[in-house]
This record gives sequence, structure tokens and C-alpha cells, in this order.
Amino acid sequence: MLPALAAVALFSTLAVTFTFTTAAAPGGSRFTDPPTILADLANADALSQMVSRPVMVTGIVVLAASILHVTSQYSTGFIRVQFVRQPRRASWLVGQWLALASAAFIAALIGALTAVATTLICAWLWNVDTTQWGEGVWQAVYAIGNLALGMMAFSLVGSALGLVLRSSTAALSVGLVYALFESLIINVAPLGQGLLPASAFATVATAGSDGSPYTRALVATTVLCATVAVGTINLLKNRDVTE
Repeated sequence: MLPALAAVALFSTLAVTFTFTTAAAPGGSRFTDPPTILADLANADALSQMVSRPVMVTGIVVLAASILHVTSQYSTGFIRVQFVRQPRRASWLVGQWLALASAAFIAALIGALTAVATTLICAWLWNVDTTQWGEGVWQAVYAIGNLALGMMAFSLVGSALGLVLRSSTAALSVGLVYALFESLIINVAPLGQGLLPASAFATVATAGSDGSPYTRALVATTVLCATVAVGTINLLKNRDVTE
């Protein structure tokens, strides 16, 4: 957990610093269309935008941590002992999800607070006017809440991959390869944006600031998480964990 939180804090700091650095360049940032300039970072929604910057990296960290948490219980044999002592597998799995969701919430909160602190420091270094930021405080709180929801969805899918594949290497490989594959699909067919898993989770986590319809992504995330939860419970209840 501690390395995961450190990684989230580090990437949040880097993402915000990179945003200010590129915005201060002549002509503004070339990574956005239209280019972001320092004057844009003085708007009321600046804090909420900075909170959403490292979403995909945070999601990957949460996904990986969830996979490692579950697969380690297979590799150590703990899960076999656990089911002998406590055969109610569905209860065990729900407990795992609650623990991972709590960890995902903490990771989202750490990432958001780090992003806000870095934003304040960068605004001071680059002399960005912050008088309008007070108007966007509730917007930033809303962004943090959505970030936590998106990270919880990533943690659920990570635990499901770990349970299905039982190998951290296999589960991490499948998760990362799928994310790249989905990105290619969306570039070819944008209709999938906000509907496919990684895109839907990211849209919820950014409160729709990535350009996808938020409501559609929230519905897709709810349906996907419910499907994964039901499927994983049924798999675990009918699988021989001693094989």
C-alpha cells in the first residue's frame, strides 16, 4: 500500500508540474487543443482540472495494487487455508472488495490533495492569479468524489483479474494490454469512448472533463462493475481453489 500511495503522490506532482511548465512555454502547451496558457490556469475550475490530471496513472497503480493483493493470497496458499476456516466465499470476496475500495479511496484522496498542494506551489512560482479559485472549491470537491468512484471501479476489476488468472504477471499483462487495445479501438471508433471499461472509469474519475458524456459513462461503469461482481462471485463459489 505504501509504495502505491507514494507512486500516486509522485505522479500527481509530476502531472501538475508538467502542466504549469508547458503552459508557461511560448505559445502555451502543445499537448492540448487549443493550447493551455498560464492565464487559463487562473480560472475557477483550475483546481478540479489539476485533480483530474493523473487519472490514468492513478488507475493503473490501483489496478496493479489490487491484482497483487489478490494473487499474493494464492501464491502464499492463504486463500486455501481461509476457505477451510471460513467457507463462505462470497462473504470473503465482499470483504476483499471493501478493503480494496477503501484503499482506492485513500489513494484517490492522497493523489487529489497532492495535486492541490502542487497546484498552489506552482501558481506561486509562476505568479498565477488565484483569486477565482475560491469559486471552484466545490467543483474540486466534486472532482475528488468522482476520482474516488473511478478508482474503486479500477480496484474491482483488478481484483477480478487476480481471481480469474491467479498470477500477478498474467493479470497485469492482460490489464495493460487490454488498456492499450481499448485505446486503439477508441481512436478508430470514438463511439466506444465512455462505454468501454477503461474509458468509462476514466470519464467518471475525471467527472467528464476528458470529453466523454459523464452520465453515459457512469451508467456504463455501474453496469460493468455489477457484471464483474456477479461473475466473480459465481466463479469463486464454483472453483476448486486447491488446484
